[in-house]
Amino acid sequence: MDRDQLIEKYFQKQLTSEEQLLFDQLMADDREFREAVAFQENVKRVAEAEDDAQFRALIGGFETEHAEKPSQRSYTKWLVAASIVLLLGASYFFFPQRTDSPQELFAEHFEPYRNVIHPIVRDAEQQDKRTAAFAAYEQGRYEDAIVLFDELYASSPAHFYLFYKANALIELERAKEAIPLLEEHLKTSDTLTEKSPWYLAMAYLKLNDRTNAKKWLRVVERQQKYKASTAKALLGSFD
Repeated sequence: MDRDQLIEKYFQKQLTSEEQLLFDQLMADDREFREAVAFQENVKRVAEAEDDAQFRALIGGFETEHAEKPSQRSYTKWLVAASIVLLLGASYFFFPQRTDSPQELFAEHFEPYRNVIHPIVRDAEQQDKRTAAFAAYEQGRYEDAIVLFDELYASSPAHFYLFYKANALIELERAKEAIPLLEEHLKTSDTLTEKSPWYLAMAYLKLNDRTNAKKWLRVVERQQKYKASTAKALLGSFD
């Protein structure tokens, strides 16, 4: 399961027993996963506080209460200012900006998208080839998978073949070749379309192209779907 989805299900209290075991294991063994969970906890806490009328009233009331006490005004102003910083910049407050290089960010965050395609076709030969393509992809035989995806797309132009071929190319350090495939995939609408902006961002990170990587990370963040929270954190990693 994608880690973002696992964290999202944790906060929604929807983890299965198996997912809970995986979550607990990652919390114990993976520092980056713990940081991601802590980040989401802080954002959630601040969002709840921001929506809480009593919290806002408390801040305003605190300033009023001490308005006639000059000796405490500087402390009061500091508290109010700190509260505003907490509300408006929680992610920076708890996790200062990182300055990792695009290559480092790519290595940390890129992972070929899992196989979620389970085609049902009438032609047995076509079925065999499709099964072979995705078997090669899952086994990390990306060169073989690319050849098979090309053949499948030529005979039946389903755009998800472009998506998976692009993932394989990025893994093989051929990100420049992956970009036009992902852009073509974005012209259609299937269950994977919302994932393509993230992988475009990853491709540009691999190419050390900060401008276009940030462009596509912003698209991911605006969509508020796949990898949105991770994209937001990555945008904070740039200078």
